[in-house]
Amino acid sequence: MNGAKKLTYEYVKNFIEVESDSRCKLISKEYISSQTNMVFNCHCGEEFKATWSNFKHHDKRQCNKCGGRIQWNQDLVKQYIEFESNSGCKLLSKNYINGVSKIFLKCSCGNEFQTTFSNFKNANKRCCDNCTNNQMSIRHRLDLSYVKEYVESYGCDLLSDNYINNSQVLNFKCLTCGNLYSSSFSNFSMSKHKCPSCAIESIKDIKSFSEEHVKGYLAKYGYKLLSEYINCDISLKIECPQGHLFDMDFYHFKNRGQRCWVCYSLKDRSGKNSSTWQGGRTELNLMLRNELKDWKQESLKAHDYKCFISGSNISLNVHHIKSFNIIIKEILDYLKIPFKKQVCDYTELEISHIKQMVVEYHKDNLGIPLCEELHKSFHSRYGFDNSKEQLMNFIQNFDTEG
Repeated sequence: MNGAKKLTYEYVKNFIEVESDSRCKLISKEYISSQTNMVFNCHCGEEFKATWSNFKHHDKRQCNKCGGRIQWNQDLVKQYIEFESNSGCKLLSKNYINGVSKIFLKCSCGNEFQTTFSNFKNANKRCCDNCTNNQMSIRHRLDLSYVKEYVESYGCDLLSDNYINNSQVLNFKCLTCGNLYSSSFSNFSMSKHKCPSCAIESIKDIKSFSEEHVKGYLAKYGYKLLSEYINCDISLKIECPQGHLFDMDFYHFKNRGQRCWVCYSLKDRSGKNSSTWQGGRTELNLMLRNELKDWKQESLKAHDYKCFISGSNISLNVHHIKSFNIIIKEILDYLKIPFKKQVCDYTELEISHIKQMVVEYHKDNLGIPLCEELHKSFHSRYGFDNSKEQLMNFIQNFDTEG
């Protein structure tokens, strides 16, 4: 896949003056990049500066004089949802509390669903799950001749006479061992070993890790295993060389090189000592991700443990539709808790409030399973401060580029 194309000045101007409904005018005559300041004319007539990134994500769409926040109440929320948003939704809740409290809505299709006003307003959740899946389920379609040629290039014969889509069950014959088997084209194309019989033969000598092996591997780095080992995806209770207790699965310890987040947060990586310093979010994110085990499993279960784009069930990662960095920033802003350099600089009460809101948010906003290769490709293209629009664009490009 190729890198994302640079936006044109005409696209940026049209979004600002037409699509955004901000009533702003773009004064600058050139668009350089998403992080370069441009000059705008506010609806009140005052001029102000903002980057394209800040404008597009609703951080800066007016001058400082107009920058006071709207005090949302039941009537204003109802007006916004049912009329201004053009979503076709109806507000069912009779009592609005705040932007992160759950509200019940009726989707334009008639189904009822729940979200928060913050999520609705930022266009992250404006329809029921069925409509969301229908909008995003754009699948790449191939013809039978291409599929047959592709299968033969990997030493197999396609026995089926028709092809509908990449989820359809097809019949294959392995020309190496003669094995007859069934699979979808999606699974066939994503599997390293196309024939199941050949795959079993190739890995017959590989054994699963024993608990003694895991203990020995942890001990090699000075860590102690304090819980029973089941498999590499189940979280373990581990004690680090400094005596800190933390939870982590063996896969991330062994293959991702992750270690004790408490020790990580105590290291001095501020300023020039860190090339990825983001106001403390890197350390805070590492800790908070440990709270998302249930969210990850629910997200996988909701999509039948398959990659949303390719249909593969191999090496799945769960992708945040809205960037985890942005979620944490919004939660900290709402709680009025400033960024801090180290996790240990937060009070226990602050950590408790942050964790609670992170868990509540993720209950209403499941992730999207992506196979590891596509997940890496997505972040290579778009970075890590991501939006739903980027995911839609990525899916469309996947279908176009094949």
